Amino acid sequence: MASGIYRLTFSSGKYYVGKSLDLETRWKQHFNKFATGKAARPMQLEYDRCGLPQTEVIFDCHRDHIDILEELLIDQLKSPDMLNTTYPEVNRTDEVAILINNSRDLLQVGTLEHLDMLHGNQSLVDLAAAKVSEAEDLVEEYRNNGYMITQDYVDLAEIATENIQEVELLEEYTEELYMELEATRKQLSKLKARGWWQRLFNYSVYV
Repeated sequence: MASGIYRLTFSSGKYYVGKSLDLETRWKQHFNKFATGKAARPMQLEYDRCGLPQTEVIFDCHRDHIDILEELLIDQLKSPDMLNTTYPEVNRTDEVAILINNSRDLLQVGTLEHLDMLHGNQSLVDLAAAKVSEAEDLVEEYRNNGYMITQDYVDLAEIATENIQEVELLEEYTEELYMELEATRKQLSKLKARGWWQRLFNYSVYV
């Protein structure tokens, strides 16, 4: 029997999505578990209410691609009616969807056949090389951008340091002016405390 992704649908509309290297054998295993009450709890409860589900092959494919197709299809079919208790981590949904839409026949053969196809098809080899070159260019661009960002940060840090130093100098200068102002105020206070003749003939009042 073919390998691939399957769905079990109960009369209630609730369903389970799974994968198997032998779909027919896997369905028999499910039915045996239902009959003995050993299925996963959500599916067992639905079986007890509705009876046996309908079986359906969603996607038949080579065993090499079952895992990534299960990720994609569970992610796409996920809903409140899904009975799956765990969900695979989805990392390549977009790439697999494109492959399914444009090159479904490639999923019917395994990885070794893919390599043979690449080896015998120069255009595919060139395409793969171009993709590698494109990826390397992106890495280099990100590195350059990272250097530029780091350099900008260094420049900003230097400017900030210079500004801080200028502020500190301004504070010191302001402090000096304040001290001079205070000294002048004290001299004026002494001057006002003397009589007019002392202010006129005795310059020592300014000391």
